[in-house]
Amino acid sequence: MIVKSGNHVEHFTVNQKSTFTLDFEPNSQGSFVCFVDGEGEFEVNLNLHSYSNWDVLWVNRSDDKLKIQETIHVFDHVHLKLNYGELSQGNHIKNTLILMEGLYSQVHLKGATLVLNRLKWHLSAIHKSKHTFAQLDNHAIVLRDTQFEMEVTGQIDKGFGKSETHQMTRILNLGDESNAIVFPKLLIDENDVAASHAASVGRPNEEHIYYLQSRGLSKKDAMRLLLKGYLLPITEGIQDLKIKEALIEEIEMKVDAL
Repeated sequence: MIVKSGNHVEHFTVNQKSTFTLDFEPNSQGSFVCFVDGEGEFEVNLNLHSYSNWDVLWVNRSDDKLKIQETIHVFDHVHLKLNYGELSQGNHIKNTLILMEGLYSQVHLKGATLVLNRLKWHLSAIHKSKHTFAQLDNHAIVLRDTQFEMEVTGQIDKGFGKSETHQMTRILNLGDESNAIVFPKLLIDENDVAASHAASVGRPNEEHIYYLQSRGLSKKDAMRLLLKGYLLPITEGIQDLKIKEALIEEIEMKVDAL
């Protein structure tokens, strides 16, 4: 599928084994919102060609068993804002590979995950050119009797200096500590770079909840407000107001049902 400048919305239904490729034209710009449901294996390839500028949002709505293999090629002078909403009750395995293949390419990723069943996600940004930048930020809420495992890797190989790779993963655990695991990794084989990682797994801040209660909210409503604050930032890059409002409504509905 060739993607031209503009605002796009697509719906993908996985049936056993599905493969899809998106080619974003050179010098193009816009937003691309993708809703995924179905069951089976889904292989998707995104090719962002030179000098393109895109906001991309993936919303996983599959409540079935799903395995996703996603490969993203980012070429010269591409600016990509990549957002993920994992809001389903499915049993999912997800592998996301970002290949920074062009000079001065940039990826800013935000992930919002509400774990309602099981999710194992391996996310990697591999720098294959000089002057590349990746920022991978993820927020997850893990409920009781669910399981979440996330591995985040930033890799800069020898010869690709002047690059930066950063990651931040925060998990808000409402169940046992053992049901949420994060593995932050930095694989650096070059001196002239900047790299950082941060990861935390913890329970909701009682002081924040107490503060909200002091403003007249019940403890349950205070908790819901805190959880929504974890998830809603992924809607910021959506240009289509109807899609944005629908996603906000879906997030609020999922949280209010907890």
